[in-house]
Amino acid sequence: MAYHDQAEQEYKTLCDELRKAQSVQQLEELDHRKRVLRRLECADKSDIITVKLCGTGCCACELSASNELMLTEMFYGGVFTDLTPAQIAALLSCLVFQEYARRTAKLSVE
Repeated sequence: MAYHDQAEQEYKTLCDELRKAQSVQQLEELDHRKRVLRRLECADKSDIITVKLCGTGCCACELSASNELMLTEMFYGGVFTDLTPAQIAALLSCLVFQEYARRTAKLSVE
C-alpha cells in the first residue's frame, strides 16, 4: 500500500513538472510570435497590434497552413505573381502539414 501511495505521489509530481515545462514552452513561442509581429511592423514595442494588421491580419486569420504569417507576407509581397500554376502548387506544398500515416496512399499512374 505504501508503495502505491509513493508511486501515485511521484506520478502527480511528474505531471506537475510536465505542465510547468509545457507552460514555459508556450511562453517562449508567444515571445517568438510577438517578435515576428514587431519585425513585420504589425505591433509596436509595447506589443500593441497596429492598424497595418487589418488587411494582412484578416488574411492570416483565414489561412490554416503551417505558417500563416509567412504565407500572408508571400501573398502581399507578390511572390506568386510571376509563377506558373505548377510552380505555385509546388511552393505551397511545402507549407502543408501532413501527419504520419501508417498506411501509404495508392496513387494512380498519370
